[in-house]
Amino acid sequence: MIASLSDFLDGYLARKWHQVTSFGKFMDPIADKLLVDACLIFLMTSPLWAMEQVTVVPVLVVILLIGRDLIVDALRLVAVEKGTVIAANIFGKIKTVAEMVAIGCVFLNDWPFSYLGLPVQYSVSVILCYVAAAISLLSGVIYLVQNVKVLKGN
Repeated sequence: MIASLSDFLDGYLARKWHQVTSFGKFMDPIADKLLVDACLIFLMTSPLWAMEQVTVVPVLVVILLIGRDLIVDALRLVAVEKGTVIAANIFGKIKTVAEMVAIGCVFLNDWPFSYLGLPVQYSVSVILCYVAAAISLLSGVIYLVQNVKVLKGN
């Protein structure tokens, strides 16, 4: 959660002080994905030391989120080879916020929602993971549609 907040602060300060660069536009989404994808893989399995059942990120969600990230990163690499930088758009930013909120809830083991007594598979954290996956897929489609010219060539 601290890394997420520092990422937000970094972007805010870069825009405020007019320090936005092509390198930053390229690397910031990659850093976001490294943070999110590492957490997803870590949270995909229940730790062996857990005494009671803990909230985990569903495997299908992890596959969808990481798959979308790989496709968008491949699109970015093709664009860079053609001299174009594909910056993060508002849909990608919403996706990142949704993922980080869901991951934060999973890290907190669905607290404070765990007091609702819902089964783990229907917990608020798991629902937020599926919402983040849906937003992620939508943003991936939007990236592809907006940048189809990069894939088509000249």
